[in-house]
Amino acid sequence: MPHLLFAVCLGFYLLNGDFLYGNDQSGNMLISANLIKHQSFTISPYQAPTLFGWEAYPGAEVRPWSEEIREAYEQGLATPTQPLYYLVETRRPNEFVSVFGIGAPLTALPVYALVSLFTDVSADGFWWWYTPKLAASLLTALTVVLLFQTMRRFVSEPMAAAAALAFGVGTSAWTISSQALWQHTPFSFFLALGIWFWLGAGERRYSPYLCGAAFGMAVLCRPTGVLLAACVGVYLLITNRPGLLKYVLGGLPFAAVLMIYNHYYFGNPFTVGQQIAGVTLAEAKGKSGAWQMDFARSIPGLLMSPSRGLFVYSPVLLFAIAGAVMAWKSLRTFAVLIPLQAAFLLHFLVAAMWYDWWGGWTFGSRTLLDTGVLLVLLMIPVLPRVTAKPALRALFAALLLYSAAVQVTGAWSYNARSWNYRNNADIDHPEHRHRLWSLGDSQIVYYLTHFGEGRAQKQRQIRSYVRAVDKNPVLVDLRQPE
Repeated sequence: MPHLLFAVCLGFYLLNGDFLYGNDQSGNMLISANLIKHQSFTISPYQAPTLFGWEAYPGAEVRPWSEEIREAYEQGLATPTQPLYYLVETRRPNEFVSVFGIGAPLTALPVYALVSLFTDVSADGFWWWYTPKLAASLLTALTVVLLFQTMRRFVSEPMAAAAALAFGVGTSAWTISSQALWQHTPFSFFLALGIWFWLGAGERRYSPYLCGAAFGMAVLCRPTGVLLAACVGVYLLITNRPGLLKYVLGGLPFAAVLMIYNHYYFGNPFTVGQQIAGVTLAEAKGKSGAWQMDFARSIPGLLMSPSRGLFVYSPVLLFAIAGAVMAWKSLRTFAVLIPLQAAFLLHFLVAAMWYDWWGGWTFGSRTLLDTGVLLVLLMIPVLPRVTAKPALRALFAALLLYSAAVQVTGAWSYNARSWNYRNNADIDHPEHRHRLWSLGDSQIVYYLTHFGEGRAQKQRQIRSYVRAVDKNPVLVDLRQPE
């Protein structure tokens, strides 16, 4: 069964032959390629000139990089200015790192190393985009397998497989995580891996160490990983103090790596790139800071917005609510699920407070994508009842089919521009954000009714990105002769 689940999900993810283009994943792609080619986490304007503005003449900033700017640079007239938003300046001159940290690039490194045996990823327009897509698809399919392996300890194999598929094909794990190298992709994998070592691997001596290590790697991928790590730590403090020590020791090396990295590049062990960049990006979207308290919009929006709501795009996850309630009614059996509930609530609160709770230009509920692993596992208490009652089985199947149909639409037809910038009404602009609540202008309805048109535009844009080899960032080094 695990092999079949892996093969089915990987096949679904790769079948469209597409990748999800955009800049939020480009920072991770850039560092993975840079580690292979230059063995460095840092990028300079001279190494990747296409990622920076250039002041070619006094007061004239030019982007993108061009032969004209190259000539001006060679004549000593052009100097680099502000980089693209996914790079953040370090405390060292002309050294920039990814806003999104080092976890995702490190996780994808084996796939990059393999592909690099046959081609220079940064110089090959096709593999520049398809290498991270391959890494993302593999990681997401493995996440499905880990969920299945954890749940089979609590429920029957068929029901565990159905619930794992609810994550794999019924959530944005398909339309987002599997299609590009986001932070979400390895983050979800390491969450699922840590939970498997905790709940699914049995009482083995090494399990707490490996659980802590997996959660530590999750934090390297995305700082919010500390939320689940802390919730599990508190649970172990109450129930298993010897296990807590092993758990902490397992995660400690990864915490040390993160703090050393932050101190080396930013001068503070507790400062991360997203924290630095968040204020600037928030101001660009009409917010006064990276954190806000607009709960009247963000909370219902995250759950039920026609164009972003978690339960609109993945209603099969509603079974997690029933499971969470049942866990409290059978606390002796399901107490181990309470830390997952607490972690979900904390993740939800962080998403609701973040300046762009809607996730910018995306398909569905990207800001809650990290909670998919938690929600599927929270279904465990209700799954035996679903198995026993035909009406509940039919409801589960219907909601799973609907959720999967939505994800198929997104995986094949969604492109960044068609709906997000429809009629020049940028969804990120405050004046147009009401579109998130429009039933008539729903993102799902739009791509269902414009499926062919959206697919065609996506294909055109993909061909354009693949052809633009000269715009790939890790291609030239202006400090060395070519």
